Parts: sequence; structure tokens; C-alpha cells
Amino acid sequence: MPPARRILQPIGAVAATGLGWGLFEAQWVELREIEVPLDGLPEELDGLTLLHLSDFHLGTISLNGRALEKAVAWG
Repeated sequence: MPPARRILQPIGAVAATGLGWGLFEAQWVELREIEVPLDGLPEELDGLTLLHLSDFHLGTISLNGRALEKAVAWG
């Protein structure tokens, strides 16, 4: 095997593994519910729920649209 090939094959394997992990991890949506007591909150806002979505990277090459749909369905 030529020396260049011995160097490039492991680099390619690491790059492919990283790409695969990135595509997998991008679908990893987490729901975390936290109760935050607020003194002085008006009575009409008692029970108010806030949904915070972040870090979906929808412009990248991935399947993040499905992850976003899943997260919005939780709201």
C-alpha cells in the first residue's frame, strides 16, 4: 500500500465517523421541564408555560427538520 494511502484511509475513516455521529446527534432532542417560582407574578399568569427551542441548525445538511417537528409537538 502506498504511504499516502496509509495516511489518508484513517483520516477518511475518522471524518466519516464524525459525520455519522453529527447526523445522529442532530436528531437527539431533549425535553427538560423546569418549574421556576417567580415572586410577584400576576395571578393571571399563574401556570404560564414557556417553550424554548434552540440549536437546530436547519440550514445544514442533516435531518434536523424532523427534530424540530418533534420538539414543537412537545409544546
